[in-house]
Amino acid sequence: MKRIALFASIFLILFLAGCSKVQTTVLLADKWETGQHRTCLYGHKNLYCLEPEEFEGLLPLSKSIPDERRITPYLMESERAKALEHPGTDGGSYETKFTWHTPMDFSLWDCYKTGVGSPAIDCNLKRKPTKQETAVFIKAEKEQMEHTRLAENAYHLISRLTPTTLAEACGQGEQTGGQKTKGSGENDLRDETFIHYPFAEFQLQYLGMYDASGHSCAVASASCVPSYLTTAIITPHSGLWDLDSQVKNDDAAFDTVQDIPCLANKGK
Repeated sequence: MKRIALFASIFLILFLAGCSKVQTTVLLADKWETGQHRTCLYGHKNLYCLEPEEFEGLLPLSKSIPDERRITPYLMESERAKALEHPGTDGGSYETKFTWHTPMDFSLWDCYKTGVGSPAIDCNLKRKPTKQETAVFIKAEKEQMEHTRLAENAYHLISRLTPTTLAEACGQGEQTGGQKTKGSGENDLRDETFIHYPFAEFQLQYLGMYDASGHSCAVASASCVPSYLTTAIITPHSGLWDLDSQVKNDDAAFDTVQDIPCLANKGK
């Protein structure tokens, strides 16, 4: 009996060891001290770790959260560069031990820092996604990818508008400004152009004449055209989109373009 019990113990140890997996995992988390626990979402070979209460009500089937805002590995990864700008954010690679289970996309883990090199992080499975939950995650990530694509298109579209391309898309609006300033000599310095429609008002800054290669040119022609920078857009619903304050905020550009159907159709 003792021998059987001994073999059983050895078998159990080997079984548990065999079910654990140590792998190098890329992390995204706030400042994380040795011994502290975090709830971590695994996805696409990365771990995204938050204080346990930060996940409450957000995963995975909360109907109050639209897919493009739901916490997913894709959404967390898209925030990596911005997150790493803050002191204390951890985005390094660590030897991570996943106890008893091989990590799967969209699984939740209870993890803690061990304070040693390998494994530096030890994780126990907290929640394995159901088929329904996996489908929700996949759908949400597809929605987020599409939202990102449309938001980037919206930013590029409105940041490269000219009075001509705007008129082609939305019709001729009421235009003011854009005149050459006094005392500018040979330089073609113009004040800002304002174009007003019932649905939006646009403010554009003249940059000069350029050819397709980006070289400055002086005489207007098919290959030498005026260049503009959209500095502000005001719409009834989104209010003010201001280039100076947005600094390539794609989501703000997306919201603004959605209020302007003639541009929204071009941004798809």
